[in-house]
Amino acid sequence: MKLFIHYLKDRLFFIMIYVVSVLICLCVFKLYNLELEAFTYAFMILCVLLVVCFLFDYYKYYKKHQTLVTLQSNSNVSLSCDLQDSSLMGEDYHKILVAMKDDHDEYVISSENKMHDLEDYFTMWVHQAKLPIAAMKLLLGDENLSRSEIKLQLLRMDQYTDMVLAYFTLT
Repeated sequence: MKLFIHYLKDRLFFIMIYVVSVLICLCVFKLYNLELEAFTYAFMILCVLLVVCFLFDYYKYYKKHQTLVTLQSNSNVSLSCDLQDSSLMGEDYHKILVAMKDDHDEYVISSENKMHDLEDYFTMWVHQAKLPIAAMKLLLGDENLSRSEIKLQLLRMDQYTDMVLAYFTLT
């Protein structure tokens, strides 16, 4: 019922045009002193035609609303569904949505690529950083402890941490 009320509000302009047209016809019939029976007959035919047109239009309105609700609840719905409107405005909106979806897809792919590059970088960095740590462990286990070797391994660790900091300032 709520949807039907929204539909009537959206079509209020056309309903008002119809009502004004009927009133104008009634005035013309009265001014020319024509029989009211002819007006009633024409009015009934137009009412039936109007109801059929409104039912068809409401069905299209309802289907479009259902499609939009589905799109809201499930972002994986394809844009090639029955959302396309036969009007020029509907086609324009559809083109905008397709362009936005394409931009979003490109952004997601770009983000995934950046994340993959970041994972690769840190995997390589961890391997490089583990080498000096392992070397220091071996040196500490050796009885002939060489301070210069430990200093060299610490210098390598310092360089690897500087590499990571430099990487983050570039990205």
